Amino acid sequence: MTYNMTALQNAETVGQLIIYASNSTGNLLFGLGTVALFIIMMAAFLRSAEFDEALLTSSFISFVLSFFLIQGKLISVIFVIAYLALTAFSAFYIYVIKK
Repeated sequence: MTYNMTALQNAETVGQLIIYASNSTGNLLFGLGTVALFIIMMAAFLRSAEFDEALLTSSFISFVLSFFLIQGKLISVIFVIAYLALTAFSAFYIYVIKK
């Protein structure tokens, strides 16, 4: 695997450095960061809510965050679709079961 070292040398701002790091990892840096944030939010929300409510809240927040990250071309569209599906399925589950 080769790296574009001239892009690293030409990075003058922190934003350009972050974009270089994201491109070097195949756009997995922020994608896996959202997964880690999702797990941390699930653990935090489980302290005060049930699993299905914590899942819905965490997946919705992760969907919004990943939607903004895809606008900056920092993550793949797969992460957005996965969080959207997780939000939809958990909202449907809550709607059907807790009617």
